[in-house]
Amino acid sequence: MLYMNLNSLKKQHKNISEVKDTFISNISHELKTPLFNIKSFIETLYEFYDTLDYHEHLEFLKIIIKETNRLNRLINDLLDLSSLETKKIYIFSFININDIIYEIINLNYIVIRKKKITFFLEKFKNLPLVYTNYDLFVQILINLISNSLKFTFNKGNVGVRIYLIEIDTSITNKIWKEKNIYNKQIRIEISDSGIGITKNNYNYIFEKFIKIENKIHNIKGTGLGLALVKNIIKNHDSEIFLHSEYIIGTTFWFDFKIHNQQS
Repeated sequence: MLYMNLNSLKKQHKNISEVKDTFISNISHELKTPLFNIKSFIETLYEFYDTLDYHEHLEFLKIIIKETNRLNRLINDLLDLSSLETKKIYIFSFININDIIYEIINLNYIVIRKKKITFFLEKFKNLPLVYTNYDLFVQILINLISNSLKFTFNKGNVGVRIYLIEIDTSITNKIWKEKNIYNKQIRIEISDSGIGITKNNYNYIFEKFIKIENKIHNIKGTGLGLALVKNIIKNHDSEIFLHSEYIIGTTFWFDFKIHNQQS
């Protein structure tokens, strides 16, 4: 029995070590790529400043800004994920998510316009107050909407639906009632007509640094977005679900608690 336990511990240690090595390898690669690009274009600007024309200067600066933003996103994703996994305490309260939704949509206006995507928002006029943390809720929407836009073909469709669902009152606990939480929840769906995800990849896409390979697009990303979303929603005592068909599209959805004086 002791021998079996020791073998089991060795196997677990080996698995943890392999995961750690993969993590370090992936994060090193992700950080080095934008850093290399930034360094290369700055050096080119410095060495050939007089021979480059205005448009080349502008193009190089745009690339530097783009790569800097990419690096910043990666670092922020790592910090946010680390904060959640180390159980950093976030303050939750009932907030109005209406303005947040429009802010996130406006942030993506350029991408929507450039790809000629039809974007729809389906919700009732006066949304109830939602039990969440402002920054965490913003992170969820930014990641899910950005993902949908990124993986949707030009002239495709991306949409957000928000509606109420009933909770089984037999499992509504005393704490919910004490916090004025209603016997309904709000469901938020983000759907697209993008490249889709095969069923055998459903569980993998929420893992850190997993980016499902596809032959249609060579799309770069940190591979942290959905892992971050999953952790945030878990911190809300909820889960994220998805339904997807390859080449047809994907829908993600999750449920949050709302205030009991709203309906």
